[in-house]
Amino acid sequence: MESGEWEDTLLINNRAVALQRLCCLSIEAIYICLNLKIMGLVYADVEIINYAHETLSEDGYLPIDKIRKMKVNTMADSGAIRLSINENIKQQLGLRVRQQLNISLADGTKRTLDVAGPIRLKFMDRDCITDAFVLPNNEEPLIGAVPMELMDLVIIPSENKLIYNPQHPDGPLYSLK
Repeated sequence: MESGEWEDTLLINNRAVALQRLCCLSIEAIYICLNLKIMGLVYADVEIINYAHETLSEDGYLPIDKIRKMKVNTMADSGAIRLSINENIKQQLGLRVRQQLNISLADGTKRTLDVAGPIRLKFMDRDCITDAFVLPNNEEPLIGAVPMELMDLVIIPSENKLIYNPQHPDGPLYSLK
């Protein structure tokens, strides 16, 4: 997708959101009224690794086959700030709760959630070290903006894909400006 196409898509999406707020209609209704293609949700397969176990293994205190890790299909959500896992994933990986933080859900509901970690999150051959909000029960896991930025990933809504940033195909390029 050329940079002009990105700008056009962003402009259309921003206008649709503005109309949604003004008219109190669902975003789907706005897209239908504007005769636009409705973008679907974007999912990505990631691997979540208990980073504390990985470190213990590297230091010789835990056999490599005892590192807890699992593959998870997550929704890529640039509106979410961090990685979010559910209670079941936290328990399976043996992650510790490190803190509790106040959060606001998409519907405006405010909650206090546990934050567990440390986690090494892998998408294809890129990874980052992070922690995760712990959602109750078996809620859908989300990969948010911070881990996507750390791995230099971008969402392509028109293709329902999460991909490497096309400007940096050989690996993330970090700015220290």
